[in-house]
Amino acid sequence: EDEGITVIISSHNLKELEDICDSFGILDEGHIVSYGDLLDARESVNKYQVVFSEPKTKEDFSDFDVLHFEQAGRVANVVIRGSREEVTEKLEEMHPLLVDILQVSFEELFIYELESRGDLHE
Repeated sequence: EDEGITVIISSHNLKELEDICDSFGILDEGHIVSYGDLLDARESVNKYQVVFSEPKTKEDFSDFDVLHFEQAGRVANVVIRGSREEVTEKLEEMHPLLVDILQVSFEELFIYELESRGDLHE
């Protein structure tokens, strides 16, 4: 960085890249679909485990930038892009019994980004 040099590394091992890279770019069919500072990207996307008194659906989270949604009974696992403080405030307005916040790994971030774009085919 001090010498104005940029090194580009390509790998399918995202854990390895997470340990050595400051910034990232995601290519899809020759086009950059996402790029930025790795730390900023990981801080802006979090996984929320939220317990409610009644089951919720994905539509109940329509006010959020949801990248991924799973439900098991009264527990919703939701990956949301946005300020942790703002998201938590909005979640509290839904009157949850419990909110647990988990940081996503770079690999999870990559998967959720592609999934939200409809580019991930299982």
